[in-house]
Amino acid sequence: MSNKRVSAIIIEKGKILLLHRIKFGKEYFVLPGGSVEENENNKNALIREVKEETGLDVKIERELWQVNNEYDKRTQYIYLISKYSGNLELGSPEKERQSEDNKYILEWRNIEDLKTIKFFPTEIKTNILETFLNNTT
Repeated sequence: MSNKRVSAIIIEKGKILLLHRIKFGKEYFVLPGGSVEENENNKNALIREVKEETGLDVKIERELWQVNNEYDKRTQYIYLISKYSGNLELGSPEKERQSEDNKYILEWRNIEDLKTIKFFPTEIKTNILETFLNNTT
């Protein structure tokens, strides 16, 4: 497994696309994204992961932040998405992993909701609120 993870910030009309996770009784939110595979650069990994998870084709505007993910101890690279197209639909492998105890739900949430929902990693939550709350893209 790679020690790098990539995530996408997709914002439209004051809402951010999040992956709502309900896993063995724990409920939290994360950004769409995933692991960078061997011999893959971060941007290609992000485009692939977002397509797999959300069904969306994305255009990367720029890298926003690098943080150390407190959950899995990997470096996480967060990118701002400038444009996207396609139909929002959960894809593989998350779709195959869906079960009563392990749910993946794509949701557009108001950026302001990040103040009150459980979101990981917390450093990214803080960065998103500081950067985008009063600056809706």
